[in-house]
Amino acid sequence: MTKTRLMIVCESDDERNAFPIAHVDNQDLLMNAARDAIQVRRAQADMLAAFDSNLATIAKEDANRLERVLCVLIPELATAPPPAPIM
Repeated sequence: MTKTRLMIVCESDDERNAFPIAHVDNQDLLMNAARDAIQVRRAQADMLAAFDSNLATIAKEDANRLERVLCVLIPELATAPPPAPIM
C-alpha cells in the first residue's frame, strides 16, 4: 500500500532550486492541504471567468482533475465530510 504524506520544500525566489526540509505524516494536515489545493484551483478558475470563459473552463477542468488525482492518492479525501467552516 502506498503511504501518502506531506513534504515541506524550500524553494529559491525564482523557483529554480528546491530542496526538501521535512516529511509530515499528520493525516489531518494532509487532508487540509489537499482540500486547500483544490479550493485554490477553483478560485483561480472563478477569477478567470471574469476575463475569458474558455480559459475558465480549462481551469475548472484542471481543478476537477486535481481533485480526482488527489482522491486516488488519498482515498479518505473522497469519503471524508468537508471540514466545518471557521467562524
